[in-house]
Amino acid sequence: MIHQSSSKSATQAEDVSGGASFDPKTFSEAMASRDVHFWKEAIHDEIDFIMHNNTWVLADLPHGCKTLGCKWILKRKMKVDGTIDKYKARLVIQGF
Repeated sequence: MIHQSSSKSATQAEDVSGGASFDPKTFSEAMASRDVHFWKEAIHDEIDFIMHNNTWVLADLPHGCKTLGCKWILKRKMKVDGTIDKYKARLVIQGF
């Protein structure tokens, strides 16, 4: 039996039953999912955190240098009972 206790409960119920148990691998997958609202909120929170902490400074790219790409790591954090605790987004460097 699955108890519904929040606005995430329909998704949680499907996650527990195995219907949508995979985290998106790309930003595009997250934006195409039915959890798009939760992913957007997590991404917005990460951008706010980055800006608040002055994580980087914009600078001109020196001649002959290449930029590093970045990508989103998107994960659902689960509670012990198998329901979704939160949606987490992290922006990371693609250093390869």
